[in-house]
Amino acid sequence: MKSLIASFKYAIRGIVYCINNERNMRIHTTAAVFIIAFSFFFPLSVIEYAVLLLVISMVIGAEMINTAIEELTDMSSSTYNPMARISKDVAAGAVFFCAVCAVVIGVIIFWKPEGFLNIYNYFSKQIYMLIPLVIFALIAVLYIFIGPVGIKERVYKMLDKSKDSHI
Repeated sequence: MKSLIASFKYAIRGIVYCINNERNMRIHTTAAVFIIAFSFFFPLSVIEYAVLLLVISMVIGAEMINTAIEELTDMSSSTYNPMARISKDVAAGAVFFCAVCAVVIGVIIFWKPEGFLNIYNYFSKQIYMLIPLVIFALIAVLYIFIGPVGIKERVYKMLDKSKDSHI
């Protein structure tokens, strides 16, 4: 039982590493959150939700495998090596291929005008709900470009500066 718990711990540590260190992973996770949130406005079947979750998993899993390949390649090749470049390019190409396929599948699944009408009606009748949407979008941009660790560090720096200015 202990080794099972340890394996979950290592897996979660790998996910956290990817999120903290890979901007593309943060892009994929942000897109997944927005897609899932807005999917509730669309009349999707159980099968469509299953496909959606499968495609999201495919892209995020490919990004994690790409990160592992990049880290191993960097570790094994301290100087420029054309074979290392090929392995990293192929791994990145796999992620790109998965992401393009996910977009195509997303367009197929979400090509339902009533879903877009539902979004429009929701926000036009409850315009105040645009405020949390905009706030969440701004947080998402910070998450993508600074990262969760970077955000935390910047908040602590701002807090330290505000303490110094009050002294």
